[in-house]
Amino acid sequence: SLTFHYLDVINFIEQAQAGGTIMKSLKILIADDDVSFRTLLRRYLEKAGHGVCLAKDGDEAINGLTTGINVLITDMDMPKYNGREVLTVAKHGFPHIRRIAMSEKFHDITLQNLKELEVEMIFEKEHLKKALQDADLIPL
Repeated sequence: SLTFHYLDVINFIEQAQAGGTIMKSLKILIADDDVSFRTLLRRYLEKAGHGVCLAKDGDEAINGLTTGINVLITDMDMPKYNGREVLTVAKHGFPHIRRIAMSEKFHDITLQNLKELEVEMIFEKEHLKKALQDADLIPL
């Protein structure tokens, strides 16, 4: 059975607010073709003290891996290259980058792939969006 849990959204928020446990400030790449979600997440993470770069598709995400980031947060469904392809490049070319996957919905096959790609966290976008809005951490 998969020992792979959906990310506890509140946990994610608290960790981001604390500035991460190891480093005070992280450099995070958010790869997502949904501009409103990308902006929501960026504003929250910047408010929590992190540096954020954005990629609107898989091609920009792969280029962004070379910019000295610590964390990759990628959507699984994007144009040009999908999240799995971006995560594969990250795992083999930039193994020090921590990998987080997000999606509208995860399926068992996807979860198995993500385990193989050593993804640390996953979250469903709607859950995170709702938590960020409910917590009123970002003025909408």
